[in-house]
Amino acid sequence: MSKHTLVTETITRKIRTKVPRKQNRPTEEITVQRYDKLEGDERQEQKKIEAKSRQTGRDKLSYQQQLQILDKRLGENKGAKKERAQLLKLIEESKNAKLSKADENKASSSNKKGHAKKSREQKGRHRRNRV
Repeated sequence: MSKHTLVTETITRKIRTKVPRKQNRPTEEITVQRYDKLEGDERQEQKKIEAKSRQTGRDKLSYQQQLQILDKRLGENKGAKKERAQLLKLIEESKNAKLSKADENKASSSNKKGHAKKSREQKGRHRRNRV
């Protein structure tokens, strides 16, 4: 990607006043410095880089934080219905995954203990039957 060059240009713009629109508004000339526009492949490459940086920033946020940002930006439960629905679904799935892991851990620890007890009982019964 090539380096951007700084361009200085003079622009004539209308001054905001309370003059009705039909009348001619006064104008002023201002000097603006900006970087030249990228076109074609260079612009696409720049957009890809910007998109990756935005995505990495968003990936660092939890689903709940992303939802809070939407609420702050657009208002409580306003706009971005599909994105909100997707985030809420992901939040529920992550909660369910955590609960199921906790249940599995409890079940596996109790199964191990229960299994050991049963095997001892079975051995004892087996010995009793022999005598």
